[in-house]
Amino acid sequence: MKKKITAVFSMLMILSVIGVCKPLTITAEETLVAVFYHTGETEGFLNSSDTAIGADIIAGIVKGKRAEFPATFFFDTGDAFQGSFLVNMDSGENAVSVMNAMDYDAMTIGNHDLDYGLERTLELAEQTRFPVLVQESAAINNPPLVSSALIERGGVTVGVFGITTPASKHKSSGGFDLDFGTIPELAVYATKTAETLRSQGADIVVLLSHIGTVDNSTVRNIGNIYDIAENAEGIDLIIDGDIYAEGSVTLTPGMIPISIAGEQGEDIGMVQVYKNENGGFNIKSSVITKSASVSATPDPETAKVLAACNENAERLSKNVVAISAVTLTDFEREVIRSQESVIADMVADSMRWAGDSDIAFCNAGNVRGPIFEGKVTLGVISNILPYSNIIYVADLKGSVIREVLNYSASLYGHDDGGFMQVSGVSYAFDPEKPEGERLIEVLVNGDPLEDEAYYKVATFDFLAKGGDGYDMLIEPFTGARAVGDGDIAAVFAKYLNQTENALTTTQNRIRIIPGGEVDKYAGMLPILIISGVSILAIIILYLTLGKKS
Repeated sequence: MKKKITAVFSMLMILSVIGVCKPLTITAEETLVAVFYHTGETEGFLNSSDTAIGADIIAGIVKGKRAEFPATFFFDTGDAFQGSFLVNMDSGENAVSVMNAMDYDAMTIGNHDLDYGLERTLELAEQTRFPVLVQESAAINNPPLVSSALIERGGVTVGVFGITTPASKHKSSGGFDLDFGTIPELAVYATKTAETLRSQGADIVVLLSHIGTVDNSTVRNIGNIYDIAENAEGIDLIIDGDIYAEGSVTLTPGMIPISIAGEQGEDIGMVQVYKNENGGFNIKSSVITKSASVSATPDPETAKVLAACNENAERLSKNVVAISAVTLTDFEREVIRSQESVIADMVADSMRWAGDSDIAFCNAGNVRGPIFEGKVTLGVISNILPYSNIIYVADLKGSVIREVLNYSASLYGHDDGGFMQVSGVSYAFDPEKPEGERLIEVLVNGDPLEDEAYYKVATFDFLAKGGDGYDMLIEPFTGARAVGDGDIAAVFAKYLNQTENALTTTQNRIRIIPGGEVDKYAGMLPILIISGVSILAIIILYLTLGKKS
């Protein structure tokens, strides 16, 4: 699970004057010009729950505010089409239906909005009643995606443009062939786009971004939203998503104000823009929490659409597809992205089983939920494996397998979904060694990996195309065959239904050995103990018999 934003972070108050950067002091001379509400990282969590506000209530708050203050705008920062069973069941269509009813003004696509593939993302964007934004380099040949839009409400024209994290090229199946640029390039692009929107009549310029305040792809040095906020010009407000940060945020003088909101509908971002007596803008950013929303009136239109989506999802999600003999809950990102996971072991085992392969590679970021003992429904499987990944099999040289596992070891400590869970192979590494030099040992079914030998390897199409930075897999998997009955969710369900070897503990497949070498005799410990006991027993017996004689 993504790190939750603390109360201090969520309640971030960004107070500045654009250009002169003096503290905000609301005076009688200042006038409220516009109000912005925003969501992000909803990931299909559209229903009210203990933590989520609910799409119908969010829409009720926004539409209620528009009735009293027409210059009220509503944006989303991405990762809306994919995540929960409710939106996965029809590859994002339910998300679009609900968002249309909520009356969004625009959204920026997130990396997970591309997980169904680019073609599906474009189909979903065609169905929205609002512009779907991404940087021009990615939008230019992919209508109906657009780079910017002018939106007028209550006599105020907002120029809004979108930027999606360049990490999408590594982290989504639909992003492989798109040009997202680099963060330094995007800072220059943001300045030029803001200038263009201003010349076209924008009173306020807003960057709607899906980048994040923390670079969770440190190994690839992608960057974060601060790199744009500190270097771009002409933007009045940044509304950002893809949040992984925890703790308070400090903005340096001159930085463009940033507004953020929590994930999975846990709160709503709210920004008030005031025009001061000097003609500049003062920005106030805060959030509406779950507890603060309990008295809000749900929007009837959104509630009706959401109820219809839920009815279909409820019927499908209850289909029992397997029986599990175990409960496995070690899917949390702080576990699965840094050590061996039992549930990921099971997923990798199902891949190796389906591909009849020697080895299987399963990136940690693909496993997203728990499994409980007893009946396993389609809804449960979808929450465990929400991404539509197909299993591919190819023959890989041992040296390539070593390169894969060495790269995985380099991701340790970076909270990176590319950290590799495995089947049929085990690896040990020293996290204290430099990245790229951490790998200590690789065993295939107990035997040392041979660099010149070939092994049959199963993995996801996402990884086979170089996803999560595994570029070394592209060439050997070119032209590889797909296996299994549909995507990994279908394969895993079938595997659970037939297996009699459900795992209950980790299998010593990933060994983390800080500052040390592999103990080559560790596996012999039980044998040495038994041998020692046997020898001791013989000695005692000999001494006893000797005394009797």
